[in-house]
Amino acid sequence: MRKGKQELLAGLKKPEGHVHNETDEQPTDVRLVFTNGVAILNFTKHWTDYDKTAGISFDGTSRMTRVFTCKNGGWKLVSFNETGIPDRTRQPVSSAIAYFDDYVGHYRLGENGDKGEISVGRTGDKLFETWPDEKPVEILPGKYDTFFTREDGWVERFIRGNSGKVTGILYTYPDGELEARRVP
Repeated sequence: MRKGKQELLAGLKKPEGHVHNETDEQPTDVRLVFTNGVAILNFTKHWTDYDKTAGISFDGTSRMTRVFTCKNGGWKLVSFNETGIPDRTRQPVSSAIAYFDDYVGHYRLGENGDKGEISVGRTGDKLFETWPDEKPVEILPGKYDTFFTREDGWVERFIRGNSGKVTGILYTYPDGELEARRVP
């Protein structure tokens, strides 16, 4: 929802809530383009949020894009977008290797399983996922049946049924979710 100037300023003057945010003082990889009364500003910035109530912090790096227009001699922000950038240096959780065999198998996409098949295989201490017509990609363990890759910002979580056996994979990405069910 678009806010007016007074509403935006009032929000900035309110006391900080239970989440404290810190960002790098200077953005990196800054790009600025001016054309026909429009300015497009694009940059990367690292941020850390600290939840005072829970006592935890989490951080990330985002690419920000802001679009401004010049009207009556003043610049106004008309659009803002923030996209998370995957952390290519993130370290996998080594204790998860003991459960790799639980994940190996074939999974079908779509409500009826008609949107293609994904296979998960193991080679030594590495787990690989192969999508239709793609090369295998290593998936790295996070915590609690969660995995990630260094290539994109998707997070995937293996779903377990009541018996404890893996029944599917839930892929979470910035704009939605996608589920694949295990083929028996």
